[in-house]
Amino acid sequence: MFFNKKVVSIFILCFTVIIWNQITHWYDDYLFDNHHASSEKELNQQVSNLNELISQRFHLVHSLATAIEAELDIDSDFGQPSKQRVHNFMSALYKSNEGIRAFSIAPNCIVSDIFPLDANTNAIGHNLLEPTDQVVFAAVNQAIETRKVTNSAPYQLRQGGLGVVARLPVFHKNELWGVVAVVIDVIPSLKTIGLLHENSRLNIALRGDSGEVFYGDPVLFSRSAMTRKVDLPNGYWEIATEYKKSFGEVKKHSSMFQMFVGAFLLLFLGATYAFYHHFKMSKSSERLLLEFGLTKGKLSSGLIDSIKPAKPTLLLPALATIAIVMACIALIYFVQSHNQQSANNTLNQNISAVINDIENQLDSNKAYLEILAVELAEKRISEEGFVSKVTQYSLDHPSLINVTLSDENFVIKHTAPYEPNKHVIGLTLSLPEPKRASRLAKNTKRTIFTKPFRVIQGDAAFEFYVPIFKNDEFIGTLGAVYSLPKLISHLVPTHIQSKYTVSVQDGLAQPLYSSGVMNRSNRDSVRAPLPSLDNYLWISLSSKQQNFAKGIQSIILILSLFIISIIFSFWLQYRESNRVWRTGKSLIESQAHFHSIVSSAPIAVIISQPQSGIILYANSRAEELLSSGEDLVKRCVTDFYADLKERALFLDLLNQESRVDNFEIKLRNDSGRFLWCSLSSKIVEFAEGEGVITSITNLTQQRNYQDQLYQKANFDDLTGLPNRSMAFERLTTAINKAKQTRDSIVLMLLDLDDFKKVNDSFGHNAGDELLKQISHRIKSVISAPDIVGRLGGDEFVIILSSPESVKNAEKLAKQVINVCSKTILLQHYEVVVGCSIGLARFPSDGIDYESLTKNADAAMYESKLSGRNSYKLYSTTMSLAIEERLTMENELRYALRRDELYIVYQPIISGFSGRVIGAEALLRWDSEKLGEVSPEQFIPLAESIGLINLFGEWVLDQACGQVKQWLKIENGPEYVSVNVSSKQLRSQAIIDDVRLALTLHQLPPSALELELTESTLIEHTKENQQTFDILHNIGVRLAVDDFGIGYSSLSYLRRFSFDTLKIDRSFISDIPHESDATQLVEAIQSMAKSLDMKIVAEGVENRHQLNFLQQNHCYAIQGFFISEPLTELKFMTFCNERLKRNHVFLSDSLDA
Repeated sequence: MFFNKKVVSIFILCFTVIIWNQITHWYDDYLFDNHHASSEKELNQQVSNLNELISQRFHLVHSLATAIEAELDIDSDFGQPSKQRVHNFMSALYKSNEGIRAFSIAPNCIVSDIFPLDANTNAIGHNLLEPTDQVVFAAVNQAIETRKVTNSAPYQLRQGGLGVVARLPVFHKNELWGVVAVVIDVIPSLKTIGLLHENSRLNIALRGDSGEVFYGDPVLFSRSAMTRKVDLPNGYWEIATEYKKSFGEVKKHSSMFQMFVGAFLLLFLGATYAFYHHFKMSKSSERLLLEFGLTKGKLSSGLIDSIKPAKPTLLLPALATIAIVMACIALIYFVQSHNQQSANNTLNQNISAVINDIENQLDSNKAYLEILAVELAEKRISEEGFVSKVTQYSLDHPSLINVTLSDENFVIKHTAPYEPNKHVIGLTLSLPEPKRASRLAKNTKRTIFTKPFRVIQGDAAFEFYVPIFKNDEFIGTLGAVYSLPKLISHLVPTHIQSKYTVSVQDGLAQPLYSSGVMNRSNRDSVRAPLPSLDNYLWISLSSKQQNFAKGIQSIILILSLFIISIIFSFWLQYRESNRVWRTGKSLIESQAHFHSIVSSAPIAVIISQPQSGIILYANSRAEELLSSGEDLVKRCVTDFYADLKERALFLDLLNQESRVDNFEIKLRNDSGRFLWCSLSSKIVEFAEGEGVITSITNLTQQRNYQDQLYQKANFDDLTGLPNRSMAFERLTTAINKAKQTRDSIVLMLLDLDDFKKVNDSFGHNAGDELLKQISHRIKSVISAPDIVGRLGGDEFVIILSSPESVKNAEKLAKQVINVCSKTILLQHYEVVVGCSIGLARFPSDGIDYESLTKNADAAMYESKLSGRNSYKLYSTTMSLAIEERLTMENELRYALRRDELYIVYQPIISGFSGRVIGAEALLRWDSEKLGEVSPEQFIPLAESIGLINLFGEWVLDQACGQVKQWLKIENGPEYVSVNVSSKQLRSQAIIDDVRLALTLHQLPPSALELELTESTLIEHTKENQQTFDILHNIGVRLAVDDFGIGYSSLSYLRRFSFDTLKIDRSFISDIPHESDATQLVEAIQSMAKSLDMKIVAEGVENRHQLNFLQQNHCYAIQGFFISEPLTELKFMTFCNERLKRNHVFLSDSLDA
């Protein structure tokens, strides 16, 4: 016994260590993945910033080229005034953008002007097209040929630093004028976006598309998995990053988690030990209970000794103390981590709020001054009124120090508020930043912000200037001046200023203003740029220091928790000892109530002898359940078992485990009623031997409900056949059995033909009745052990597993087709539906149910394609056909996005004059992978996969746009005809599509004709009539396509508002030689005339057909004899040729 306890203890300890290892390993993976994800996020942000920087810097060369083109429009000789204005513009661009080394202009590709000129004089006069410098020569030629910006690879500048040159050709009147260029200083530019900031968590390396590393450690590209590409006008840069810090913080977090999990598992082991000790005492109490009850209160001395309290142990208090201390340490760490994360989140939220508040205020002020500029230009406000108005506005917005009004020479004429700022009146905007921004505002005609700078009084400030123009004449500027201390004090909320030190730096992180002492810890501060100032002004928030050290708090908390844990441990020890003592005292008292408790229990309880089965005790509930009034005591339990074999199994389990729980078995009571019951039994020891205590729970009602659920889950409610899941489960069973016996099985998949028409015509109740009758007919052909199931809808499955059925599989398939094809009486109508069957054989056509089902489905699909009401045996070519269809389906889904769809137009000519009066828009598909695909293939496929509405909308838009262009031409067609499928009508989207296309292209409704097949007339008749009425009221033409081969009748033609009947080509092909075809066409023309409808004859392929139609006064004619479908350009050529020959008799004109 001792050995068993020792083995179990070692096993539990090892199992606990394994659990601890797995949990901590998982958490380590989670921490490292999270760490990597945060690094990836920062890298993506840096790449986004770099993309934006490159776009901004390369846009400068566009701006310079645009300025030169504007000057050339004024002075094509590019005289000295133009040169000076462009030179000033380069100066403004240079001063307003950090990281720019120089701008240059090269008329006729010879450098004539550079800003700044210092250190660049050697470049003046350099011919960019001289082949001496092959790199520059190739880059310039590439820029001229592509007329786009080209960039060089990063290279070392002569003046020092790393540079990139962006070049763009300038054309005047479509002739090359010259080339402009900008030299970008790479490192300062990267610093302006924070990419190379000292506080960045990433080490960075950059290289060009040639593989040469121009910044950072080249080793990063071989050992880092975090790399990204940044596209340039020609080529790309690649960036590789590595986290600066080690994984120490992550490992520390992991260690704390390991400690926490270890503490939890120690507590769990301690609790388990306490539970086991309690369980052991309870078991002794149960034995005492039985002894007391069966001996009428007399207990043996041995049993009393067995329940004496055990000696208290210090193991549980020691485990509890260690675990609590470990848990407290880990908890403190996690609380601190959570607080730090919460503080960082709050810090990020606050900096975002501050930036948004400042941006909103700047936008508001800018908008206000731009309105004032318009009012001053239009003289809707006097300059004195301006002072009064702006003074009040400044008082309402304290962050705005003053607003100046300067004239066209940048001399300040007015300022508001006046008194504190009157000393600036008469001064010229000469400080570097105001001078640059005001001149740039004039040149660009937009509001320009300055960089932050120090004003004469010493405070950090920035301004923005709004140019004032009247009829393109510059008359002055409005300048808004902001003091950074006042801006921060008034726009940063008080609660943020109380918690954080707010500071402002320029783009190079140089301090401009601070509300207090900055906290240099990255964990307690955050920095973000102000977008309006192009990242030249950054706002920082830094948490203020706390008065009490957090470390001291943690130590005190740990010590307090340790003392509490010690006290708690001793309390646990006392509680355990006291519990054991109380258990020994109250055990005998509690057993006295055993008999009354068992007697009143809601479940049946009996006590019997293990071997003989004689019942020693039974409560009242047991007698109600099993007996019809006779006392159960001294009867045998075997009298109530429905199957003695199950009792033998029950006793075997009981003897092996000494306990059986929830053993479900069928019993039979004295009245002969069968009951499903759950037995829970346990062997206990009495003074004179062993006994079995059994509790019985009646499960009859529950089992009946489970049987109902099983029936509902596995069988079809309508037909009673196995449903999809049950059928495939039985198919899998049959396959496994066939694998063992090496037999064959045959799987049939059956799909009813035209079942949808029955549902649409007679309703779903009639469809359900048809499915019932079909299932009965199939079952009359298929007998056990073969299986018939319903997969859903009108699909059935037949599994042939008997050798005879497998041998005669094709014969059975024919019989099933025959019985399904017989007439069925539905609502006093005789209905005939056929079926298509696909057969697949195991193992030749599939070795599992998935492949077998797939191949049988392929065979069934082939059966439908071959004419329906037939069967097909699977062959490998069928899978190839399905794969081809799937390939075509996949390509079709992307056809519109890849611009593979296009439209051709077949001319429709007048039957009287021969002039082109219309065009039928026909969709074509030229797949890059499949080549030219026939409409007969891809149009039905588009309908089946739900793309027809999208394609129809696109065709409608393209056709309307094209006919709009044709209406502007004298000899162009009068209307365009577009085919509409029944699915488009059913979705009701066609009405909105037509209205949108007509409105978008400003097209008269009469210029659009919609063609509908006859089959759409009988589908959803009521809904279709509403749709046709709306389209007719809009004014578009409605035509019945392929008339004569569908289901339409005169009642449908009369009911719907159609304008045109298009006679199907099958009738035209037989005229004028076949008299019945001739009479039929004449009859259709006569009928259309009586219904006031026009006739269009399709499929005219020879002159005889054309002469006949003309002689019978057919309104319009189309066909390959007239013209094949044409592209837009060829269509207009055809129209022009028809116009030249319109004086010739129609048949003669088409003779060629």
